[in-house]
Amino acid sequence: MRYLVKWKMSPVPGRTPQEKAKTALALVEATDAWVEEEKKAGRLVEIWTYTAGGEGIDIWEVDSNDALFEKLQECPYPATWTVTPLTDFKLSMKVFKEELKKVAGD
Repeated sequence: MRYLVKWKMSPVPGRTPQEKAKTALALVEATDAWVEEEKKAGRLVEIWTYTAGGEGIDIWEVDSNDALFEKLQECPYPATWTVTPLTDFKLSMKVFKEELKKVAGD
């Protein structure tokens, strides 16, 4: 199953107080390594950061909602997540056309 995951880092690294910067840096480095592991494993398909920073989106390929939940909980850097399941575009168009044909009486 594919999922679009929108994330927001908390706190945003560029706005981290000086006394927490070393800890935040360690979390960012650990998250970077975690992302690479998930990409190599084929679960994290793509990851993008918004130009303004601190937020972004991922595309995940996992077996279930539970599997994605477990993976997201492993992320070292604290973030909030919004998860949207995805459907193949061609499949969705096929279903939409079939439904419209029913309504149109074809």
